[in-house]
Amino acid sequence: MNKKSKIISFINMKGGVGKTTLTINIAKTLSSIGHKVLVIDTDPQFNATQSLLEHKFKEEASVEKVSTEDIDQDNDEMYTKVYKDILKNDQTLLQLFQASSEITFDPLMPIEISSNLDLVAGDLRLIKVISGDNSTKVGIFDSYLDEYNFKSTYDYILIDCSPMWSILTYASLTASDYYVIPSKVDFHASLGIKLLRQTIKENVLDGYIHKATKKKLTPLGVVFTLTTKKTRVEQKTKELLERENPDLKFFKSSLPYMASVPNKFTIIDSEKFSNKYATLKNSFEKITDEMISRINEIEAETN
Repeated sequence: MNKKSKIISFINMKGGVGKTTLTINIAKTLSSIGHKVLVIDTDPQFNATQSLLEHKFKEEASVEKVSTEDIDQDNDEMYTKVYKDILKNDQTLLQLFQASSEITFDPLMPIEISSNLDLVAGDLRLIKVISGDNSTKVGIFDSYLDEYNFKSTYDYILIDCSPMWSILTYASLTASDYYVIPSKVDFHASLGIKLLRQTIKENVLDGYIHKATKKKLTPLGVVFTLTTKKTRVEQKTKELLERENPDLKFFKSSLPYMASVPNKFTIIDSEKFSNKYATLKNSFEKITDEMISRINEIEAETN
């Protein structure tokens, strides 16, 4: 089958920049406008997995007309049971790294989260993969997506990457067509962006797979996250980052900081009953539109 999916890694080598929040909300936004989307959670912290499972339960409870208050009371017990079942049935990414062959897997099928939105679950035990020698698994995600024709099944495949450079990030980027860098607006961001791009060049673009196959990995740009209301310092920092990275695009839309959702990995759509999240939801929609436009421009130039 001809590949049609756009495979995008969301990556920053620094944690706490809103990477997971951005990934899952773009995924939800894409799915809500009719695109079939798969999220792959490669971060051993598996925040994307927890957030998407929570969203799944809230959506199902809404259909069954169960109150959110009742759901919250049983959250810990419910999520623990469901995730234990996922682990018991070997339905996480860890299974790929335990397989004896890189191209033959026992069925690892995505979990349906909501209409047009599926998940390949993360696993805390992936931390063992980071510390072990898994250099032969560089193409594991790419092979997995090929084996089940997921590249033809989904319009978009979004990969939530670990902030630590490892075989997990290497394999994620090897499978990807594009990558997005979520970044705070601070004076450490420029160093982090340059280090990330240098690492990607040395380990992926100059690696044997990309050299042999002439595969491309294109940066879609930097999305500023946790921004404030355009303070003078923040604006100057943005301008400095853009000057220091002239060959890198910066999204016009940004993700604003909201004190009411500190470090909360959540699908904003599930908070639609509250007007205070309207600005945040609108930001995700603008970022998603801009991302789609960027991809369309790039593909129009290369075709």
